[in-house]
Amino acid sequence: MNDNISIKGTVEFKVYQDGRLIDDFKDNNLILNLGKETICQLIASGNVNKVVTKIGFGESNAATSAGDSSLVNGFVKFLGNVSYPAINQVKWEWTLENTEANGKTIREMALMSANNTLFARRVITDRIKDNTIYIYGTWTLTF
Repeated sequence: MNDNISIKGTVEFKVYQDGRLIDDFKDNNLILNLGKETICQLIASGNVNKVVTKIGFGESNAATSAGDSSLVNGFVKFLGNVSYPAINQVKWEWTLENTEANGKTIREMALMSANNTLFARRVITDRIKDNTIYIYGTWTLTF
């Protein structure tokens, strides 16, 4: 019997400029050591501070590493709707509105717990954010 559990993260988003689709992105991400620790603490204690509730956008393009623990010059906001597309999946919706994170060059994204612990991180191609840009996305974890 094999009961090993692995986690795969997938981030998807669409970038709109002045209401017109200009980019469509989908790729996997790395589940960080702190994310794995968060899962253990949720299972063992139900610690509400460990619940994944936020998404962050930062300006570092350093390669993702399992030991990552923070974003550079981050903008953090609450995730939107959460759903469970399959018994082994959780999916969050999120947006980055025209009024948010303007002036930033977004190079990294992260799922974060309620206490701002990084759970998963993904480096992306530079996206200069201004008030003409709106981004809609989802982040899915598959166990």
